[in-house]
Amino acid sequence: MIINVKESTMVQPAEETPRRGLWNSNVDLVVPRFHTPSVYFYRPTGAPNFFDAKVLKGALSKALVPFYPMAGRL
Repeated sequence: MIINVKESTMVQPAEETPRRGLWNSNVDLVVPRFHTPSVYFYRPTGAPNFFDAKVLKGALSKALVPFYPMAGRL
């Protein structure tokens, strides 16, 4: 499979989020960070907005409001 990157962009939360530091719990400090790499494949539905970048950016922007501690650079 060949993947071509057409654009790289920053998605910000749709609303203002608290600007404060968050402390890690003791468990967060002793358990090593890990990343589970995964790739998801979906069959095209034929809809014109099946993989519309604007729709994906808008959804991520809305999701980052309640989950603002997860916001950052990927």
